[in-house]
Amino acid sequence: MTMKNQGLISKLTYSVYLNDPDAETASILFGAIDQDKYTGDLALMPIVKDWSYDVTGTSQPSTIDVTVSSISIGSKNSNKKIKFGSGAAAGLLDTGTTLLYVPNTVLKAITKIAGLSTSYGYPVVDCSLGDDYYLTFNFQGFDVDVTFNNLFLDTGDDSSSTCYLGIQSSGDDSFILGDKFLTSVYAVIDLEDNVVAMAKANTDSTSENIEVINNSIPSASSVASYYSTYGGAAGTSLSVRATGSLKGGRKEVQVAARDVTSTADSSVISTSSDSFPASNAYKSNSSSGHSVSTAENSGVQVSAVGSFLTCIILVLLSAF
Repeated sequence: MTMKNQGLISKLTYSVYLNDPDAETASILFGAIDQDKYTGDLALMPIVKDWSYDVTGTSQPSTIDVTVSSISIGSKNSNKKIKFGSGAAAGLLDTGTTLLYVPNTVLKAITKIAGLSTSYGYPVVDCSLGDDYYLTFNFQGFDVDVTFNNLFLDTGDDSSSTCYLGIQSSGDDSFILGDKFLTSVYAVIDLEDNVVAMAKANTDSTSENIEVINNSIPSASSVASYYSTYGGAAGTSLSVRATGSLKGGRKEVQVAARDVTSTADSSVISTSSDSFPASNAYKSNSSSGHSVSTAENSGVQVSAVGSFLTCIILVLLSAF
């Protein structure tokens, strides 16, 4: 029996709040949204790419992919922003993946424009630039800024001035928008209307303002280019051109030669992660402590300790 049939939720929806990378808790809310967990407006966009059919013949997305329309890199301090990719690519929203996986052309463009070297296949940057440099992902007219701070990997060495970005090549033309991306947004997934709503995350929120989803997602407005989707009007490729550079980018960091797999000027970037010391990178998770609470007319909420645990979503959604 599904959660909806049991009367626990009114609609097959859930919202994801990963909080900031240093937070000890994150949450998933079934059948409702928490309006205190985001700022600004919720931007509504269609789910694209892969579909499956249930026993009744009703189509549902087999993965939660949205359209990545463009990608830029910028520096707040120099007030400079460079768009280096545009078109349409599939972006998988995946809480079961730690890192951000991008097409190899995008990875090369990031390292070249920011003037980065790589070590163990990861882009390397001076830690002091974490609040300055950022990536902007555009989803059919809706922008999401992800600071380098949110992309840093925990290597266990707090004394080092060198930081690794949790970005790797996807090996194809798609994006996997894992936790390193999702900490920057509040995401609501509607499995009946096949849409996603995203807004900027209100990190470290300690209050709640929960609203049940009965019909459409409350307070969500369609993105400007709603019908310009991956696989549709916008095509199926992202054109990438790595031109320009961020001010002072090539002076950011020095890495021992034996650790560097490529430099910003290299035409090929290795994506090997052999022996990389980050132990918290994963593509799937196991549960490590969580609680489920229900309240009448307030949806179903799950809190996960530490990194957000995708297995919780998969177990609960398997009942839908």
